[in-house]
Parts: sequence; C-alpha cells; structure tokens
Amino acid sequence: MITIKKPLILLIECDKIISKYLNQIFITQNFEIVIVPDVYAAIRKIIECSPDVIICNTVLNGYTGFQIYNLLENSILTTGIPFVLIMKEFNEVDIEMGLELGIDNFIFQPFYENRIIKKVNTILSKIDKHKALEVERFEKLFTHSPVAIAEICNNRIKRVNRAFRDLAGIKEFNANQYHLEDYFEMENNMLLKNSLQRCLKGLDSVCSVKGIQVKNSDVYVDLYMVQINKGVNSCALIQFVESEEINRIVSNGKNDWSISTYLQARKRMAITENEHNDLLTDREIQITTLSAKGYQIKEIADKLGISSRTVEKHRSNVMRKTGTSNIIEAINKVVDF
Repeated sequence: MITIKKPLILLIECDKIISKYLNQIFITQNFEIVIVPDVYAAIRKIIECSPDVIICNTVLNGYTGFQIYNLLENSILTTGIPFVLIMKEFNEVDIEMGLELGIDNFIFQPFYENRIIKKVNTILSKIDKHKALEVERFEKLFTHSPVAIAEICNNRIKRVNRAFRDLAGIKEFNANQYHLEDYFEMENNMLLKNSLQRCLKGLDSVCSVKGIQVKNSDVYVDLYMVQINKGVNSCALIQFVESEEINRIVSNGKNDWSISTYLQARKRMAITENEHNDLLTDREIQITTLSAKGYQIKEIADKLGISSRTVEKHRSNVMRKTGTSNIIEAINKVVDF
C-alpha cells in the first residue's frame, strides 16, 4: 500500500484561539500541522521536520513578523521553505516591504478557510513545479555530462553516469553495492578517505583531492566532491576529471622525478591549498624535488633548460606558499623521502 505524504505546515503562533482555528482548517483539508510558540522552537522544528510551508503571526512574543523572518532567514533560504505572514489587516506599505524582504505570501484576518487553503496549495504547486524542473535539468546534466560523475550515499555508490562507467571500465553497475575503493586506488590514501568522510558527515560542504589512480589503469583523476544531503542518509556528488599533470608524466615514461614523489608533494600541499588557496605549480614542485636531491641552483637551471634567476624565483615562490624561511624547510614540508 502506497502512503501519500501529507503537506506539513509549521505554524508559529502563541495565540491559542488562532492556533486552534488554523489547526482545524488544515487537518480537515488533509494537511499535517506542527504548532510552536516561538522562533527558537521553530528553528528546532525546521531542522527536525523540514516543513513544506511556514505560517507565522505578525506579532509574536514582542517580535514582529518581519523580525521573525529575519531570524529564520538562513534556515529558510538553505531549505527553500516558503514563509507566509498572518496580518490583522491589509496594509499596502507593509506588504511591499514584506515582499521586498522575501516573504512569499500573506493571510489576512478575518480568516476565510477557502482563501487560506487556496493560497497554501498555490504555493505548494509552484514549489512542486520548480523542483520537478530542477530535477529534470539535473538528470540531463548527470546523464549526458562528458565528465565522470557518481553519487555516493552512506559510503556506497548510489549511481553513476556513462562517463564514469567508461572511466572505470564498468559494463554493468548495481546501485549501492560498490564503494570508491572498488574503482580507485584508495588503500593508502588517507587524504581521500578523510576528505570523503568529512564531506559525508557535514564537516565540509566541498572538497577536492588530486591524483587518484583508476584501478587496473595508468589513468589518474582529480576528484571534486560536494555535499548534497546530510543527516541519516548523507550523500555527496563527485566529479572525476582526468589529471592532465600526472597523465602527462605517465605518457612521457621516464622522468627525473617520480609520480610517487609528485603525489606525495600534492598530498602535503593539499593542506596549504585549503588554508591559503595557493597551490604549488608543476615547475615549483619539480624544482623543489631536484633541490631535495642535492642539485644546486645552476645545476637545476642546466637540467631544466632555464636560467638560474628563474630557478631562484621559483624557489622563492615555494617558500612563500609554504610559509617557510628557507628552501630546506620548504623541502621538508613538500617532499616525502
């Protein structure tokens, strides 16, 4: 038997007569209603219940309806819950200010049941149409994007697009049966594991990790993750973009500095990237790695076909970005031995 979810109204009202009357109206019209006496209880219920509409009296415990809206604004904007204000009488100036503030609609006293229900149903209908349009747009993007995308819920891969299947070499995909570890080398990558958990647990809304190797492949990808839902079913959307930097190294074969050294430097500098939004360039990592091997400035310049002055400038940038005072400190911070 399919149970149809009833629309949930959150009524912020301390007047018992008004509360009883509106409660009766909405229940008879097949709505669920939760009544709270103040703004602080309303904030808790928004988090707990995710109401479909908030209805609030224009005066409540010394606050005006406009003040209550401002107090609830962050919660309303992040969840998209419409806010309806009860007013004692029609006041054009107040209505204009309310609409400019962001209030969605108004209910005027004396109450007329049909008008109230019609207004609420109109609001809900608009929300449903908007959500349906957003879902349709997202599904088209998810399905047809040339970038590999996966949705993860509770550490399991819920779904993937065609580009992801091509990247990971998947012929058939079964939802909620696989983890990222099944398709990417993650066993010793604590940075990726920690970033994934922080995003799924709501500590970070976005994160990125560079240089993840696709299993049974020489391809490396950069991972970009955004949290799309948190709570009991915590979910994240992940894009996998081929790492041009590392894949270029792989395609060139032998190189003066190893992929493992490059990745270790990237992992260490991920901390700097998050804190200062200032990541080392490929050339800066290369020069730092050669410096760690004991090459002097002129030797590095000759080896890379650049001037000694350019090498000095790159080393100066490395020290600035790593917050160190000399190249030895920078090497210790960037390169794993």
